[in-house]
Amino acid sequence: MDNLEKYTTYRECQRILVATKIIPYINANIKENVVLNSARILGMLDERGNIVPREEREMTYLLDFTIHEYKINGKSMIQIYRENVQSENELEEVILEALEKSYVSLFRVVNISTSKNLVFLKDVFNNVKNVRLTDINCSQTGNTETLLFTRVLPFKEFNMTSGMVGAFQSVLENRLVREFNEFNKELKEKYKYDSESTRMLISFFHFNRESNIVMEYDW
Repeated sequence: MDNLEKYTTYRECQRILVATKIIPYINANIKENVVLNSARILGMLDERGNIVPREEREMTYLLDFTIHEYKINGKSMIQIYRENVQSENELEEVILEALEKSYVSLFRVVNISTSKNLVFLKDVFNNVKNVRLTDINCSQTGNTETLLFTRVLPFKEFNMTSGMVGAFQSVLENRLVREFNEFNKELKEKYKYDSESTRMLISFFHFNRESNIVMEYDW
């Protein structure tokens, strides 16, 4: 199996695992209404308490926040799931390990290889160069005038996104960093969100609402 075949296998397995096992486990075993509370934190509820996304891509933020950033006793839903549910096979374990090791950040697109389905990124917040992202759609439709906010799942062979991606014009980099630093401080001091990744996801969820860039990416 080459890397592209492995990528499509991992992508499909991740999608099925989250939708058919992790989310149902949360709904059946966690007393708190994790999905609804996550939507409330992100500001996605209407006056009746219903989840009302402004556009479809906001649901990828909600899903990502639910399984990675909503914590009970300091543990994410991914961590709780791994502690209580045995993986059915080696592939599931590989996916779960990558989900638990995943991280969010803002990335600058520095190069694209359409033939290899690769997007070369620089991590803006951590100043890490040459982050190689495998993404079939993004490598065909993306460009180097773009910033991506996403969650990266690290595998031995490659990196891929969680399926949550926000795109911004590259000229907005300094502004986004400045506004995040301001929002980050408020979320930490006023709302007591201890995790920077949680604060980052909340911030860029709202920044994404102001972005008019639509980019195709794998999910």
